[in-house]
Amino acid sequence: MASVHTFNSIEDSLLSMTNHLVLYGEKISPRGEPTYELRNVTMVIKDSSDSIATDMNRNVNVKLASAEALQLMGGFSDPEVMGNIAPNTRQFRTGGVFNGAYGPRIRPQLEKATERLRIDGGTRQAVVTVWDPLYDQQDGIKDIPCTVSYNWHIRDDKLHQTTHMRSNDIWWGWTYDLPMHASLLHTMAHILDVGVGDYVHVVDSLHIYERDIHASGLLHPSKEKGIRLTGITASSWEEVRKVAHDIFYDNIDHSQSYYTASEMSYHGLLHG
Repeated sequence: MASVHTFNSIEDSLLSMTNHLVLYGEKISPRGEPTYELRNVTMVIKDSSDSIATDMNRNVNVKLASAEALQLMGGFSDPEVMGNIAPNTRQFRTGGVFNGAYGPRIRPQLEKATERLRIDGGTRQAVVTVWDPLYDQQDGIKDIPCTVSYNWHIRDDKLHQTTHMRSNDIWWGWTYDLPMHASLLHTMAHILDVGVGDYVHVVDSLHIYERDIHASGLLHPSKEKGIRLTGITASSWEEVRKVAHDIFYDNIDHSQSYYTASEMSYHGLLHG
């Protein structure tokens, strides 16, 4: 059954939806893995700025969260660096690369989506597709995107983003997906010079594996705000890609004040 849930922050959504999933999820067994699932779930997050939940007894790999966000915004993928940060990602390579990497897939589409929003703030055509039906339907693919698409709307001088996911593991995926997706929203808002509106997360299958339920029960309400990531401050995607690449590969000239506090946050998480 479809459901809609509204939260003030990403941390609120993680705690509430994890508990809701364990209590009300339907038990299924995809690939023989006992799993609890909610279908057709929409989550509306009013403030997506404090996007990494670090004070909830959830051991977050902040390097991984930052690296994924930078590659998405920068339109590139580096399997070697990702393998060093999170060795378990190596199992998803095909021929040494991540064929499902989001950054390269959306890179050629972002300028057009942004242009449409600039020309007509009321447009409903600012859509970027991650899913590739010609490739992702093939058998034997190791790296199949969980995200289907992004779309944006400007309403009341604020940019709202909807992320559509076919599948989302709330325990392992949600904690890292949200900083990545929210960074994209904040970056596009900077480029368009508008405010940041709602982040809307639509999931066909929101789930948790039975093996993770005990650990999820140790989550507790946050006493502090999460790590604040508000995208890259730039006026074009070309500039965003340069800054993301510089931060990712530690090519920042620290004698310059070119980079914003938010951008230095990504750098500090990845290289600190």
